[in-house]
Amino acid sequence: MKLIVHLDGVTREVPLAATTLVGRHWSCGVTLAAPRLPAFWLEVRWTEAGWRWRELSGEGATTSSGPVLEGGWRALGARVRWDPDLWVALPESTPPVPALVDLVDGSWKTSEDLDAWLEEAEGA
Repeated sequence: MKLIVHLDGVTREVPLAATTLVGRHWSCGVTLAAPRLPAFWLEVRWTEAGWRWRELSGEGATTSSGPVLEGGWRALGARVRWDPDLWVALPESTPPVPALVDLVDGSWKTSEDLDAWLEEAEGA
């Protein structure tokens, strides 16, 4: 599962874990280099009812369509905006897949990549 991130004219896709923090802080799963953004902007989470998000900044500056659910959660689908040139969106509502980060080059690997690696290691 990938989250579409748009920041200052650049749009990219980033892997999305079952629970992911989005913000400026280095510990966020999706880190955005935007000084205007809070250190911890959103929490995105997979639930039995699908993908949900909630604002963590407490500033109330985030906009999106849809009702606010229990605990401040909202369904994730349409764009979630901080400002006109900083938003995130979820193109599909499929469950997350296991993923990991290669500490050597920083690339994201899916469970399929890990399976292929294990098969190579076992055959060696």
